[in-house]
Amino acid sequence: MIGLLGGMTALVGAAAPAGTACEDATGLMGRFTAVETIHASYVEHKHIQLMETPLVSRGELVLVKPDRLRMDMLEPVRQTVVVTADRVRIIQHELGVEQDLDLGAHAEARTILGNVLLAMGEQVEQLVDEYQCALHRSEDGGYRMDLTPTRPPMNRMI
Repeated sequence: MIGLLGGMTALVGAAAPAGTACEDATGLMGRFTAVETIHASYVEHKHIQLMETPLVSRGELVLVKPDRLRMDMLEPVRQTVVVTADRVRIIQHELGVEQDLDLGAHAEARTILGNVLLAMGEQVEQLVDEYQCALHRSEDGGYRMDLTPTRPPMNRMI
């Protein structure tokens, strides 16, 4: 399951009942259509079968529709991922390492990043085809989207 918690309230200004399925919150998700740039803080919990506790990371992201994304992971390590159309640049700050990937040659990376763009975009129908999805209103007025992959390769990785 991937959890995204961010400043979506300021962007969409709508209320969704606690624990609604994402397809039941199409009004909320549909408001992203008019938004061209999203800036949010995130907390991601990755539940991996081989691990007893989830991997937790925190950071900030900026999405410029349709296909530009920058994610700055601040914890547990500093890492920046920049996606532009069909390329990904990954910077691991502590290691001083940079990688540049052509998404055309990396199907799994293309799938993961495509799904992030689905989650942050208005493509609810496609999102619920790929994930079991629940939307929760948080105490601070933001939203948490819980996504559990239902298809390979994502359901084997996360």
